[in-house]
Amino acid sequence: MDKEVEKFTQQYLASCKEHIERLANNPELLQKTLEPFMKIQEQYLSGNNLPLESDEEDSDEGYSSDIDELKDKVKRLNKEAARLGYRIALMKPKSNEENK
Repeated sequence: MDKEVEKFTQQYLASCKEHIERLANNPELLQKTLEPFMKIQEQYLSGNNLPLESDEEDSDEGYSSDIDELKDKVKRLNKEAARLGYRIALMKPKSNEENK
């Protein structure tokens, strides 16, 4: 069983590395991939309501907890996107001018 987990982990990490390299080598694909996260982050930081929020007050309190959960998810996704962007920046090959 441990060998199966190890094999799966190796395949998963290889797949992640492949995707990160693909994004690092294609700035357009990276921009397209991060665009939804950047829009959500921009809306959140500007103080505008997120698309999932409602201006109307609901009498049902169940919705507010769902919205809070979604806000937390958006925050986590923004952190993940920032980490991914940082990792991709680290993987980009340095230009000749930077190597001098």
